[in-house]
Amino acid sequence: MKRKVNILFFSISLFLFGCYYSDGCLFTPQNVSCFNQKSDIERYKKNVSYEQKIQDFKSCGAFPDKKGNYIKSLVKKAKQEGLHDEYFYTKKVYNCMLSKGYKKE
Repeated sequence: MKRKVNILFFSISLFLFGCYYSDGCLFTPQNVSCFNQKSDIERYKKNVSYEQKIQDFKSCGAFPDKKGNYIKSLVKKAKQEGLHDEYFYTKKVYNCMLSKGYKKE
């Protein structure tokens, strides 16, 4: 019972402070922390080379780092354009990759 109360309190606190969890990443107002073992690129499945996946991500507006993660590049892009919600860009990349025939884990 005590554990459930702690989890509920933690969840409500995250919600009140503008934090949310999506696709293995915790989005906070000042940081994005991902907990998945797989990179963002590895979570999209299609029978193409790794280099082709990178090109497809770039054509969709995401620029993966050396580890294959692109979320931080979208956060940076949102801040440069004065937006406070990088979810717009993550959804745009997601829809673009689906339209190219990728499936996400």
